[in-house]
Amino acid sequence: MEDVSLEQSLTYVYSEDLWFKLGWQYKNLNMDYKESFIGLERVRLASKPHIKSIYLSSIISPLHLFSMSIGSRFSKYSAYSDLLFDPRIAIKYNPFSDLALKVSWGKFSQFLYTINQEEELLRIVDFWQPIPDGGEPQQADHYIVGAEYWISNGNTLSIETYYKKYHHLYDLNPLIDPADITNTIAVSGTGRAYGIELLYRLRFNKLSGWIGYAHSDFRREIDFNSDGIIWEEREKYPAKYNKPHSFMSVLSYHLNEKYDLGFSSVFESGQTYTTVIGKVHQAGQQNFGSLEKPYNYFGNIYGQRNGASYPNYFRLDVNIMRETKIFGLKGKLKIQIINILNYYNVLLYNWNHNASPSEVEAYSMFPRVITFGWEFKI
Repeated sequence: MEDVSLEQSLTYVYSEDLWFKLGWQYKNLNMDYKESFIGLERVRLASKPHIKSIYLSSIISPLHLFSMSIGSRFSKYSAYSDLLFDPRIAIKYNPFSDLALKVSWGKFSQFLYTINQEEELLRIVDFWQPIPDGGEPQQADHYIVGAEYWISNGNTLSIETYYKKYHHLYDLNPLIDPADITNTIAVSGTGRAYGIELLYRLRFNKLSGWIGYAHSDFRREIDFNSDGIIWEEREKYPAKYNKPHSFMSVLSYHLNEKYDLGFSSVFESGQTYTTVIGKVHQAGQQNFGSLEKPYNYFGNIYGQRNGASYPNYFRLDVNIMRETKIFGLKGKLKIQIINILNYYNVLLYNWNHNASPSEVEAYSMFPRVITFGWEFKI
C-alpha cells in the first residue's frame, strides 16, 4: 500500500481562552493485494481510492474552571457518493484546582478495513482494503467520561470509561463470488465496545513511573450468510484482539548519578481464538489425494467464533542504564532482559489430526532475550 498525502493546518489564537484551528487533507492511496497458491494467482485486488477532508476545531474557555472543545470534519470518499459529517465535542470542568472532570462525544468514519481471517492461527500483520464501491464507510459514535486528580507533585490518578457504538463494520465474506471478488469480498455488520481505564502516575523520591489497568469488551455482529438471522454461535462474536483484563506498569529507580534501574510488566487476558472441536475427512483444491484415497486429509470442525482464549499473558522486563562518556561522547549504556522469568506465553495452538485421537501442540512466544545498546549525543 502506498499513501501519498497533502495537508495543511492554520491556528488562530484570539486569546488564552479562545482559539481556532482550520485544516484540510488530501489522501491518495494505491493498494495492491494478491493471494497465490503453488504459483497460481487466486485473488488479485487493485484500487486507487482518494479521500478529501476539511476540519475545524476550537477551544473556548468562558469561565476559569470550564472549557469546551468543539470541532467537525467533512470528508468525501471517491467510492461513496455522500459527504460525510463527523462532529465532535469535549467538555472539561475543574470544580477544584486538583480535580478535572471530562466528558466527550464524537462521530468517526473510516474508509479502510482489514481482510484477515478471524480464524487464522497466526496473525503477524493486518491486510487492509478500501470499503466496497458504494458501501457505507465504517462509522462509530464514541462516548467518553473521565476524571483526573492531582494528588501531589508528580502523582496523579485518572479514570476513564468509554462506550463505542459501531453502526457499520466490515469483515471478510465467507461467500465470496469468484466472478466478482471486488464487490463481494466484504460483508457489513455492527458492533459495540465498552471499557474502563485506570492510570496512576507516581513519583516518590527516586522511584517514578506509572501503573495502569484496563477492562474492555469488544463484540461484532455480522450476518455472514446474509439470511437476515443472526446466528449466535458464528455471527455474534468477540473481536480478534478482545482482551477483557490488562494490567501494565513501568517503573524506574534512580540508583545514583550513573545508574538507573527499570522494570516493566504486563499481565493480561489471553487473545481470543476459534477452537477446533473436531475433524472431518475432506478433499479439495489444496488437498491432493488420489483416486483410491480421495479423502486422504482431515479438515477442522470449528466451535464458536473467537469463543475461547489463550492462557493469560505475563511478562516482566528489567533494564539497567549507565551514564557513559566514550570517545568524548556523552551517552547511556543500556542492558535489557526481556521476559526475565522466561514465562511460557502461548502464541498459537496447532492440531495434528493424523494422530488418533487428535493432538494439540502449543507454540510459545519469544523466551528470555538479552539486548545491549548504546545511546549517545553528538
